[in-house]
Amino acid sequence: MLVDCLRLIGKAICVLVVVTSSITGFAQYYGTWVGDEFAIWPADNGKRVFVDENNKIIREIPLITASQDLPVPVGYFSSLGIPDWYNGAEYVVVPSRYSSEDGVQHRRWSFAKYENDKWHYLGEYIPPDLESLRAIPCSNNRFIIVSRSRDLYNNNRANRSPFALGRFPDGKTDFRITNSIDHGQEDLRQFMSNDFCFNLAYNCEIFMTAEHATLINTATGLYWVFSLEKASLVKTGNIFKSVTPKMVADGGFNEAILWFSPEKAGTVLMSAVDENFFLTDKGNLLSEYYVWGKDFGDTVANEKWKQRQQELRERNPWIDWYRLYPENGRVEKLSGPPPGGSSERGKEDRWRPLPDGSVRMGVVIINGDKSGGTIVE
Repeated sequence: MLVDCLRLIGKAICVLVVVTSSITGFAQYYGTWVGDEFAIWPADNGKRVFVDENNKIIREIPLITASQDLPVPVGYFSSLGIPDWYNGAEYVVVPSRYSSEDGVQHRRWSFAKYENDKWHYLGEYIPPDLESLRAIPCSNNRFIIVSRSRDLYNNNRANRSPFALGRFPDGKTDFRITNSIDHGQEDLRQFMSNDFCFNLAYNCEIFMTAEHATLINTATGLYWVFSLEKASLVKTGNIFKSVTPKMVADGGFNEAILWFSPEKAGTVLMSAVDENFFLTDKGNLLSEYYVWGKDFGDTVANEKWKQRQQELRERNPWIDWYRLYPENGRVEKLSGPPPGGSSERGKEDRWRPLPDGSVRMGVVIINGDKSGGTIVE
């Protein structure tokens, strides 16, 4: 079963939405700007839908179905993170397993893209040791690969990195890793032999804008910015100035960044817990959630999750806002919330960005009949 930390975090976030909302529809998961349209990937049916400012569905991208002649597992959206947009196309990388003739298990990663109203198969990659990965599309049929536990170009070198560059040779469907990309986090080099530290990049949220991909680890504040044209690292650092490499290596924080989204202008907006609070807060809510689920079942775990979230809000009700500029990797702490935003936590800490640079607080619920959506605060 393909389960990784990204999907666990996503499930934990989404579960809270399902429990706290009685509205039937699609609950907002992640969103991104594709030209003038805001695309949302709802959590419950896997489809990518495009919505206007009032959350009315403009169009949607169909799922890959068994009727389509693509060698890609049909249910890919159930096990993937955010689909990545680049140059007018949506790219996905799809995991599946198979056994070779000698009975050895292998993991195959199939690449596909949706362009000109049609799905296209690109090819596949079979990594060593059932490795999990994520793929960021770049120019000239190249992809930046983010791996979970090993350097895919040379795992045995001392200065290993979770980032690698690969491509589909012209006319070929066999994906090839061409070189490693240094992770650039100088202060973390002594910790990169630690598996937890190594997979912090894999557990990032990935934000695609027209010319850049920004990766942000919401538990630690680490970030990486890549140029999509050059397929190279632009800048790396930490959103939070007081977070030390030792704090990162020790596992990060209970919750640091609350929500995040690209803005239409090409920047990345984030809302976060007050830094002075999460630096001293103890415990790991995500770990607690899965212990509850294992011991008591999902219903009890959901209730306990809501209670703990409320406790956190009561202990620290304040929200800080940050903006990241991908063209140079600069991070700006805002003096206050953007128009429409809040400096105080409410029942729902999420929000959606609007075309004019303002935000609307609350989780987006999209009605299945395309009649429109509502914001649940």
